[in-house]
Amino acid sequence: MTPYLRLALSLLLLSLLPAARAELETGLKAATRQHWATAKTEFETAANQGDTAAMVNLGNLYQKGLGVNQDYTQALKWYQQAADLGDRAAQGKLGLLHYFGLGVPIDYGMAAQWFQRAAEQGEPTAQTILASLYARGEGVEKDTASAYFWYTRAMEQGHPEAEQARAELVEAMSPGEIGEALSRLAAADKQELPDQSVTPVAQVSAVSPPHHARPRHRHKRPETRKPASRTKVRSRASHR
Repeated sequence: MTPYLRLALSLLLLSLLPAARAELETGLKAATRQHWATAKTEFETAANQGDTAAMVNLGNLYQKGLGVNQDYTQALKWYQQAADLGDRAAQGKLGLLHYFGLGVPIDYGMAAQWFQRAAEQGEPTAQTILASLYARGEGVEKDTASAYFWYTRAMEQGHPEAEQARAELVEAMSPGEIGEALSRLAAADKQELPDQSVTPVAQVSAVSPPHHARPRHRHKRPETRKPASRTKVRSRASHR
């Protein structure tokens, strides 16, 4: 498993929506102080009222075993409920569980489907992982143009891994494949889809990874210094 995916799996983001209920506010404060039992109680109360952020937070506690016994089945249950209600963070987490076989059998195809759903809602980590799956042809048919597309979308949001990953991908792409990728990006931009970003949320993390925001990039044609070879692309998604 690559360092990137180890990081993606270990991240615990306890998110608070701007209009969160009092239970979520109390749960977040408790989590910040690592009072996990209190956090679990508050998140569970809000989750049972249908709050998707609370469902994701509760799933996080079960995934990491914070204040509860580690239980991927319970994590899966809460992520699934939130994902079915359209929560993009939950959809990305379901992708990770299916990819690594945590609480469910390993299923790269199902993982790719959940990453796709989250990516289409603008979730940058899911976009980066989905790109790596397309680059390798894991769970999806290999498609370097799609990989380029999703790495670019993640880069536009400043994802710290996407720029280097796309640079490595370009080394293995032909001019025709790069042209196809740029055409897809241009076509998507012309559709003038609604902004898929979300209102910033307060976050607290059990792990504090380095995060260096990248500037936004325009869709410029990469320089091709030599004929592209069909070398195998290193994937950001690999087995443990």
